[in-house]
Parts: sequence; structure tokens; C-alpha cells
Amino acid sequence: MQPVAVALIAFVCFFGAGLVGLWIRPHHEHATDGSRDAVRLVQTLLTGMTAAAIGMLLASSSGRFREQETAVADLASKVVLLDMVLREYGDAAQPVRRALIERTERARNDISVAAKVDIAKATPLLEWILPIEPTTPREVFLHSQMARLAMEITQQRAQLMTRENAYGIQPAMMVLLIVWLTVLFFATGLYAPANRTIIAAMGIGAVAFSSALLLVLEQDRPFHGLLPVSAAPLDEALKAIRNH
Repeated sequence: MQPVAVALIAFVCFFGAGLVGLWIRPHHEHATDGSRDAVRLVQTLLTGMTAAAIGMLLASSSGRFREQETAVADLASKVVLLDMVLREYGDAAQPVRRALIERTERARNDISVAAKVDIAKATPLLEWILPIEPTTPREVFLHSQMARLAMEITQQRAQLMTRENAYGIQPAMMVLLIVWLTVLFFATGLYAPANRTIIAAMGIGAVAFSSALLLVLEQDRPFHGLLPVSAAPLDEALKAIRNH
């Protein structure tokens, strides 16, 4: 399910539970101090659990997002470095440079549109490098560096694409969190006065919690949705290698 849909469902659950709590407020004989204290105890427990859970999920999804951002930047730096080595090698490496530009453009487009890539069908750069036969010690060294960088780029590209749809947050965890927050809003509405201020406060709270869940889910999908990983490092890499 899409993160926006999950956030909308969560908002309806939270706000609806608060309104239901206001609507079925207990009769006078049940509105005792003991009843309030019991409900407040439940609220306190749920508040602590949900705060810990949301903090954990935000840290997890944010770490995953930063990890993918770093991987894209690292991929771009290795592309630029490989192009420098290819230029140092000379004319024999020009076909590899053209292949490098083509694959970098493809990688940039795949990241921008979150395309599903069949890694098994992609031709590795190493197949363009191996036929080159170095004849001097300098060329032997450059050839070994080209092969090493090509392998690292291919590996990193494969890791980015295979992790693309490997979401870290389990749906059961998100469902449980929504249930906890729904109960919390319901308990809050039970002993709150039914007026416009309370209803507005519940609406604002529901928006805040549902937007937090939206942020968690969006960051857990680094190449999708409203907050995708930027392809700017690859744009800069392409600009650099095209200018030489």
C-alpha cells in the first residue's frame, strides 16, 4: 500500500477514534476519579510505547535513506575516478569511456524514475575492459585500476537496485502502531469536554501523527514517492566526464 494511503487511513482512525470517545463519554456514575486515573494510566503507557516505536522507526528509515544517498554519491565519485583512469590510458580506452557514459546515464534515469532494473541483463563494464591488452608497466597498472573500479561500480549499482524494493519496515509493526495510537486517541476523548477546541486539537494531533508515519514510510522507500534520493551526484558526474 502506498504511504499516502496509509497516512490517510491512520488519520481517519486517529481522528475518528477521538470523536467516538467524545461521543460515548461515560455517564456521571462512571466519570469518577478512579476511572479517570485508570484511563490516564493507559494513556501514559501507550504514549511511552508509541513515542519509543515512532522514534525507532524514524531512526531506522532515516538511516536507510542516508545509506542510499551515500551509496549514490559514492557511485558517482567512482564513475568520475574511472573516467580519469580511462583518459590517462589513452585512445584504446575510448570505447570504455563511451560505455561508461551510457551506463551512468541509464543509472541516473533508473534512480530518477525508480525503475525496476534487471541486473542479470546488464552488460558489465568489465567486458569492455578485459579485451584491452596493456603493453607497458604504466598501462598494466592503469588496466588493473580500470578493472577494479569497474567491478566496484557494477557491484554498487547492483546493490542499489536490489535494495530498491527491499523495504525495512514490516507492515505488522505499522499496523500495531496505528492500533496503539487509535486507542490513545479514543482514551483521550473519553474524559475530554466535547467542544470545538478539543475537536480541533484532536484533528491537529491526528495530522501530526499520520504525517510522522508518512515520513517514516517515505524514507523507507529511497527511490520512490514524495522524498526520493537525489540523482544530483550522478548529474555532476556526467557533467564532469562529458567535459573531457
